[in-house]
Amino acid sequence: MNTSIGILERIFVKTGFKKPSVAKDRRQSKRYRVDLPIKFRVYLRSRPEMTTDQISARLFDISEHGMGMLIKTLQFDTIHITKLDAQTSEECLLEIWIPFDPDPIVLKGKMVWYIQTPEHQPFVLRVGVSLMDQSPARTRKLKSFINICMHAGEMNR
Repeated sequence: MNTSIGILERIFVKTGFKKPSVAKDRRQSKRYRVDLPIKFRVYLRSRPEMTTDQISARLFDISEHGMGMLIKTLQFDTIHITKLDAQTSEECLLEIWIPFDPDPIVLKGKMVWYIQTPEHQPFVLRVGVSLMDQSPARTRKLKSFINICMHAGEMNR
């Protein structure tokens, strides 16, 4: 038996995180598949004075209510983007940069699930981020951001 799978199963049960294969699909808006390198920075609500450096990731889908990313770790210096004893991660601000757009977009959200990717992949974790309570201005920017992601993804192929 693969012990890492057993450990992950116990973590999922203990923390309340659900694997996407068993989690009910609760999407509120259409999801757009993309394959795009991004950089992001995290600002935790509990420690607004601290931030991560820019983190390289890969965006694999996006909607007006969430996005999926491939990342290398859940811990960046002293900042953990999830708490092991919480059902989901804490609310944070995400500052996201995509290719072909020098200006980042800032979104409020939290990580709601994660799974390990197969071995020998450049990114170790696949995460789902729920975007929350965006202001009308942020919603307009997010729609524009989605369009840019779609076009940048096509250009990136």
